[in-house]
Amino acid sequence: MSCHVLLESGAHWSGLPLHAISSTESFQYSHESLMPWAGMGEEIESVFMPFLEGLRATVLQPIQTLGRHTGIIIDWKDGYSRYPSEHKPLSLIALDSGQFALLPNNYTIYKEKHFVDDAAKDNLKHYRRGEEIYWEK
Repeated sequence: MSCHVLLESGAHWSGLPLHAISSTESFQYSHESLMPWAGMGEEIESVFMPFLEGLRATVLQPIQTLGRHTGIIIDWKDGYSRYPSEHKPLSLIALDSGQFALLPNNYTIYKEKHFVDDAAKDNLKHYRRGEEIYWEK
């Protein structure tokens, strides 16, 4: 995905790939790590959700790092979906390293003391990627 960057100075660039943007001089993560789901179709919708902005994020895969949600969700529709009703929402995460990652919601955990209960983390075993688990005792 290419981005449009507007700086405080008024300078701007169009068509910058996501992995080429960083708020620091660190470019330690590859484009495969920052945007593992890169080809999802042509129908894109970008939504800003203020209640997500600033939430602390723990990235679980494909890299393990920390960051904050920007509040921006990119929703890809009808690209490689099996059914037209499927869609792939991706969250734009500002990593502590300075780079930005566009990750599906099952690649991150968000820390929000009003909603997240440490005792409920045991339920994560029911959301493993690539495995069919319908019930586990």
